Amino acid sequence: MTRVVPPILVLGIGNVLLSDDGVGVRVVDELACRVEAGIVSLPPEVELADGGTLGRDLLPYLVGRRALVIVDAADLGLPAGSVGVTRRERIAGRRTPDSLDPDGMLLLLASAVAAGALSEDVVLVGIQPEVVRAGFGLSPRVERAVEPAIAVVLGEVHRMLRSLEAVA
Repeated sequence: MTRVVPPILVLGIGNVLLSDDGVGVRVVDELACRVEAGIVSLPPEVELADGGTLGRDLLPYLVGRRALVIVDAADLGLPAGSVGVTRRERIAGRRTPDSLDPDGMLLLLASAVAAGALSEDVVLVGIQPEVVRAGFGLSPRVERAVEPAIAVVLGEVHRMLRSLEAVA
């Protein structure tokens, strides 16, 4: 049986064992809990996924998508807990120290580009970490960023849905 792939993927990336590096996974997990509880409604065109630290192994999940939202800790050069959006054209040129990309998000995207599997509508919702070292839980500043990050993700998803409707 062939699996139908929803056109929009929201992918949380990060290592929950490295404090704030796990914020991407936390944001997507929190959003999934709200959808399951009926607090937030998302149409079947949207899939939420915890990508953890799978890196390039996530490539098959990108194939066939029309739009992608990646949520991850990112060095934005801003105060801890800041939330920012980076679009596809700027993601490709990003450079980040391995300590802020241990899960291989940039390598995943480079592989997706090389394989022709990356859609045109890709955004990174990045959250500036404060603490990236062995430990459980988010720092207080990054914990406070979860709610604003969810709002940004939902805004991007709704923009993508409108874009898909315009094409249909």
